[in-house]
Amino acid sequence: MKKLCFLSVAAMLALNFTACTSNDEDTSNVDTSAKTIYAGDSVAITGANTISSTNEFVAFPTSGKYVKAFHVGKTTVLVNKKHSIPITVKGRYNTYNDPITEWGCSRSYVEQRQTQGTKAANSTNETLFYENANRAILLAYNFENGKLASVATLVSTTHSSELAHYLTERYLMLPQKRDGDTYFAGGDALDPNQMKTFVIMKVQNYKYLYTFYTDASKYTSASSAKAIKSMLRALEAK
Repeated sequence: MKKLCFLSVAAMLALNFTACTSNDEDTSNVDTSAKTIYAGDSVAITGANTISSTNEFVAFPTSGKYVKAFHVGKTTVLVNKKHSIPITVKGRYNTYNDPITEWGCSRSYVEQRQTQGTKAANSTNETLFYENANRAILLAYNFENGKLASVATLVSTTHSSELAHYLTERYLMLPQKRDGDTYFAGGDALDPNQMKTFVIMKVQNYKYLYTFYTDASKYTSASSAKAIKSMLRALEAK
């Protein structure tokens, strides 16, 4: 699949996410305590003259000595080129617990760590199904040669707004259109070359929203189609 059209958007964001002043003089009253903020919110850094972030996908500096929370995760900001401050960004939405996305891990690794939902009886060697994982009617872990290759979820369209917020708190999601089909796609980094997880969210039919996660370096449309078919077969078996 060709690189996503959000490349240019990501580049523009990256250019705008560096905030500093011409005065780099350190001050004695820099607040170096760890900060926890919600995605979309900002926090002031007392005593800051310049601020930089080690991961601007998670949080980035803005004018006025503020740090803006962008996506769920952790980063460190460097204040006045001297003081390191840990920043944790949390999400307000929990449509379901973040699925396990350590690509290439084993089935047993997933089973030990997937605590939300009930493991379905119709799980197979290739797919682990979990029912009623919070808002997710079904959550599926798909394996290839015994290694985790993708994850898929089905959520009722009645929770479409919540799911959209949940995903955008965690991924850079942008609208895509292909062969007349409109959907949202994104990833977990500003630079696509640094993405580990690629995500697609689309309306499967008037009842369900389908979300597909996979290794960003190995995504193919065929793997997405296969996961959709597997999910629908499992849904019919309920």
